[in-house]
Amino acid sequence: MSLSTIKVQRSSINFTGTDPKPQRPLIASAILAIFVDMRAQVDVAAGGGVDGTLVPEGSDNLLPFFRIFDGARTPIIEISAAEMRQKAQREVRGQSVPGVQLVSPSIQVATQIRRHYALYFAKPRRANPIEVHLRSKDPQNFYLEVQYPGTGLVTDLATALITGGNRTVTVSNYTLDISVLYDPAAFVRMLPIFQPRIRRYSIQAPLTQKDLEFKLKSTATAISSSLIKTADAGVVVENALNAITLRDDATVYRDAVFVRGWHEEELAQYPALENQAGVAMAYFGDEFADNGRLGTLLAPGQGGNVRWIFDVNGGATRAITIINEEYERPTGLTADEAHLPAGLL
Repeated sequence: MSLSTIKVQRSSINFTGTDPKPQRPLIASAILAIFVDMRAQVDVAAGGGVDGTLVPEGSDNLLPFFRIFDGARTPIIEISAAEMRQKAQREVRGQSVPGVQLVSPSIQVATQIRRHYALYFAKPRRANPIEVHLRSKDPQNFYLEVQYPGTGLVTDLATALITGGNRTVTVSNYTLDISVLYDPAAFVRMLPIFQPRIRRYSIQAPLTQKDLEFKLKSTATAISSSLIKTADAGVVVENALNAITLRDDATVYRDAVFVRGWHEEELAQYPALENQAGVAMAYFGDEFADNGRLGTLLAPGQGGNVRWIFDVNGGATRAITIINEEYERPTGLTADEAHLPAGLL
C-alpha cells in the first residue's frame, strides 16, 4: 500500500423525508476505510412550553444504520453511527474528532450539529494493514445504504434527538458526506489475506438470570474483534452488566472480568475513548489480533463452543448486542501464501 496509489470515491446524501434507506453504488476496489461526515441544523421553538430530554448518544441517533451489500440482500457490513464511533476510538488509539453535539433540548435557533465517523478495514495500527481490505465479489451489485431513524420522516429525526416535552423540534439540512478510501494498486497486486464482515447479534436478557450465554456460531474463519453494547427498551444504557467472561470448552480467555475494571483498562489503552456519561459503561470492546498480528485471531471452530457469558444486572427489557468484525478467507488463498497457521485458513 502506498499513499501515492490511494484514491477517494466521494458521495453526498441529502435527507429528503421520502426515502428512509437511500443507497449509493460503490465503484471502489480494495477499500481501506470509509469516512462519514454528518451535519444538520436543529431548531427548537416554544411550542407548549415544556422542555424535553436529550436522547442518549445524541446526534449519533440520526444514523441508526450504515450497511454495505455485495450481491445478496443480507449486508456484509451493518453498524450504527454510534457503534462506528466506539469501534474507531478503540482501533486508532489517537485523538478522535469530537464534532459538535446538541447540548440542550431548550429553545434554540439554527443550532449546527456535526459528527464524524470512520470505518477502518485496513487497520492503521496493524503490523501490515493491507493484509485486510474490503473488495467486492459482485461489483455490479456492490453498494452502501444508510438508514434514517423510524420511517425516515422529518418528525422521526426530531424524536431521535429529543424525547418528551412539548417544544416544536425541527431538524433540517441533514446531509451525509461519505468518502471511500481505496487502493487500485492493491486490487491488482494482491488478494487480502482476509475479507472483513461486520455482523450484529442480539440477545434479550431475562429478568432473573445471573449467567447469560451467547455462543459465537459464526461461519467466518476468524473473529478480529467484538464490541458489546447494552440497551434497555431500545435505548443504550449503562450498568446493565456486572461481569463478562469469554471462553470455549478448552480455554478461558476473559474470566468474569468486572465491567468497571474492563472500562478502566480500556480508558488506559485507548486515549481517544470518550468517557461520556450515560454511554461510557454501555460499551465494551475486545481486540483479538494481539500486537497487530493476525495469527492470534479468535477462531470459532477451534476449542469448541466459543461463547460470551454475561453476568446481567436484571431487567427483562435489557438487550445485549454483539457487533463482531469477522474475517472470511478469499477463495484460492493457501496457508503458505498467507503465512498464517492452517487453522486460521
